[in-house]
Amino acid sequence: MEFSSQMACHVASLLAMTGISLAMTGNVCYNISQEEIMTNEKAIKALRQIKTYCAATQLEELDYAIEVLEKLEKDGVKEPLATDFKNVENKK
Repeated sequence: MEFSSQMACHVASLLAMTGISLAMTGNVCYNISQEEIMTNEKAIKALRQIKTYCAATQLEELDYAIEVLEKLEKDGVKEPLATDFKNVENKK
């Protein structure tokens, strides 16, 4: 599974639907709307809330985004937007 910048933009768009605006400053991602650092856990929580209002045709994509963030969190990737994934082995 490859986490692309397109997927990051899609996740950021989904988070924006909950009032969360992201900004990158150096290697840190901030939640502009609340002026605090965004974490995987906060993003996962917001995406789960979005599932309540999501169209049925997009549930699979939303579940995928949640799974990606959960895996990143489990694997210790605390700042996925600031992480270089080019050298990470893609295990299938």
